[in-house]
Amino acid sequence: MAGVSKACCSIPPVVSKGYEAKGEYKTIGGLKTYVTGPADATRAILIIYAAPPGHLAKFPGILADANKEASSGSGFASWGILGFCWGGKVANLALGKDTAFKAGAQAHPAMLDPEDAKNVSVPIALLASKDEDPAAVKGYEANLKVAKHVDTYPTQIHGWMAARANLEDPEVKKEYERGYHAVLDFFHQHL
Repeated sequence: MAGVSKACCSIPPVVSKGYEAKGEYKTIGGLKTYVTGPADATRAILIIYAAPPGHLAKFPGILADANKEASSGSGFASWGILGFCWGGKVANLALGKDTAFKAGAQAHPAMLDPEDAKNVSVPIALLASKDEDPAAVKGYEANLKVAKHVDTYPTQIHGWMAARANLEDPEVKKEYERGYHAVLDFFHQHL
């Protein structure tokens, strides 16, 4: 399948040492969702991780549920969406004309299609690894007509911002932190 990184299917996730849970699971829009952050927050970010290819048929429902949750009287003044791998495709598709999201981001996105950028109606950040197609990244950026932040991390593999982040490696940790700061700065500016 075009746009699918071999790393998704061949490199096992890295298990971080010493992780302690900081949130709790809740059901939101019918989905088991991990929720963290202060109870009085006025801004929220929906994070969508990789999904197996068989879940592609569920994209329209996921998008409808995500936009419904973001636009419902949830108590948040604004919502952002961040997608990793296949979740990047979901995040991108959620940012069309009638989106309830104020901004979005995608890190090492799967199935990056420059044509999808033409439908993005809110600010978006794209963090690509060395494994994403450079021509697709360049074409995607060129087709965006909104505020954007597009950057390629040439020393990082697909998944460095999520399950394949080996934070024991100093270079990976440095780029992981740089990527997260870029996304957080982008959301601070646009949410």
